[in-house]
Amino acid sequence: MALTRDFKETIRARVVRDPKFRKELLREGIECMLTGDIATAKTILRDYINATVGFTELAEATHIPSKSLMRMLGPSGNPRADNLFVIVSFLQSREGVRFRVDAAPARGVAAARRGQSSRKQAADNRLTIVSEPRAWSPPQWIRDSWSRNPNKDDILFLTPEQWQAIPQEQRGPWPANASLHHQDNEERSAAYASGYQRAAQLLAEYAVSQRHYQDLLIYPIVFLYRHSIELFLKRLIPVAASLVDQPLNEHESRHLAKKATHRLDCLWKIFEPRLERMRANRQCEVPKDLVEGIESYIRQLNDVDEQSFAFRFPASIHGTPTLAEFRYINIMRITVLLEPFVGFFAGLDEIIREQYQAKCE
Repeated sequence: MALTRDFKETIRARVVRDPKFRKELLREGIECMLTGDIATAKTILRDYINATVGFTELAEATHIPSKSLMRMLGPSGNPRADNLFVIVSFLQSREGVRFRVDAAPARGVAAARRGQSSRKQAADNRLTIVSEPRAWSPPQWIRDSWSRNPNKDDILFLTPEQWQAIPQEQRGPWPANASLHHQDNEERSAAYASGYQRAAQLLAEYAVSQRHYQDLLIYPIVFLYRHSIELFLKRLIPVAASLVDQPLNEHESRHLAKKATHRLDCLWKIFEPRLERMRANRQCEVPKDLVEGIESYIRQLNDVDEQSFAFRFPASIHGTPTLAEFRYINIMRITVLLEPFVGFFAGLDEIIREQYQAKCE
């Protein structure tokens, strides 16, 4: 009997929300294929693909046209073994699992005499998941916190006096303390800019190495890199202006004073003339092609996320879906591109401050 649309939608919804069910569905499809039940295998694999990767992405990954994939997994399809292996290999890799056939005990001569064939033996074999990257789960101290409710007497951020007033066991372990007592505003702003970059690195490393939560982590990863660039530019502008004796004009000062200014193109427009003056004065060696590359990155980031909204909110203030023109962002690729981009501003920040200190001495 054909599956109803409601039943298929139920399966699709469960596949999306239940990783264990999703892996079992893939396992069952491959198991049916290996035991010769190709019709059932095609049905299960087709439902799995529709609910997860989709035929378009599968076509791009396997280099088999999407229409051919849909036809070979359709009711009258007759897929070749090599195509099936290519499809299954990709689905296993994307799901982050590997399957092994656990053989049933041999039936022996007596079973053979009773007519129990090797095909029946194969049907009793079972696929098991033998290797998969371990999904991150919250540590015990976070899980323990789920049993408590917010209380009106809770103090989220403790002043030094409040810190001293509460019992030691309520302060948390000493190694988990983050010091906010930076020496000056310069050190403080550096901590902000570098902190967002380091957080992006940690999230990207986890998503790529563990192959989990890519669809969730892409938003904070790009936002953290973008915000780090914004903070480095805001650090660089006043020091560079003083270094090259090119003070900010009234318009630039007013623009920079707006704390809500997130546009990278506007910040770059203020900084770039000072950078050119430094290059002319040989105060920093930045090749022209590198400057052009930085300008290109600034322009592209600004086109996608002008006001630092796109990777923080699913819709703009006007209700328009953000990032609607894109389907995929590869976390490894975007990290490889953005990491040296942020690194340029971090390195330039050190050079300019050294030059400025030498000028003031």
